Amino acid sequence: MSTTQIPAPRETGKAYSDSLIADLGDRDALTVLSQLVPSLRAALDDIRGTDLEAPERPGGWSIRDVVEHLTDGDCILAFRTRMILAEDNPPIPAYDQDLWARNLARTRGTIEETMDELELVRRRNVRFFRSLSETDWQRVGIHSERGPESLDRIARLYAGHDIRHLRQIRRIAKALEGSK
Repeated sequence: MSTTQIPAPRETGKAYSDSLIADLGDRDALTVLSQLVPSLRAALDDIRGTDLEAPERPGGWSIRDVVEHLTDGDCILAFRTRMILAEDNPPIPAYDQDLWARNLARTRGTIEETMDELELVRRRNVRFFRSLSETDWQRVGIHSERGPESLDRIARLYAGHDIRHLRQIRRIAKALEGSK
């Protein structure tokens, strides 16, 4: 099991969320969200034989860390979005991904188990988003670091997050291949 600590994003707050929205560009958020698991499975198939636990560089992310982070992120997405739909302007707490990576590492199963978990929670989250009315999409939660965020913005943030981390997995695999 990797104990690599995942570094915090370089950007924080609004700059970070704006950069994720920029990564999404003009793509449809729900389409991107629904494609994560097949895209991730294809990426993992393409890099068979690569050490999924090896970080890209000392102190950096491993492919396994990224997959775990995406799975944890979808659990958080499920909580946040349902709070926003159920309550008026609920507080949405941030979380420290470094602490999650370090303190939850011992709870990891196999990469296949993690992928199955991600597939289930992502399917449920996409179904949740597809059920929203036009009015629902505008409901807002108050993120502890970024301020007010609508369900529409959150869907776009997570879609940009998917794009960024799929690109990262490919970059890590390439770096590891080059180090052999």
